[in-house]
Amino acid sequence: MSDVSSETEVAKKFDAEAFALNLARAMQSGGQALAAYLKPRESGEIKDTPPNEVAEVIKTFSAVAE
Repeated sequence: MSDVSSETEVAKKFDAEAFALNLARAMQSGGQALAAYLKPRESGEIKDTPPNEVAEVIKTFSAVAE
């Protein structure tokens, strides 16, 4: 029985290095997805027209941030 308890204690230990690696991978994937989304929009191939409500929220947050 002592083997089971020691295994669960090891499994519960926080691995900061693995966490940081996973976080870095998630950020990299997010950046690649955003770049793929923005590329055709920056070149003018696709023009998005967000709904008025979304545009107003963005304007409000921009004003607050300034």
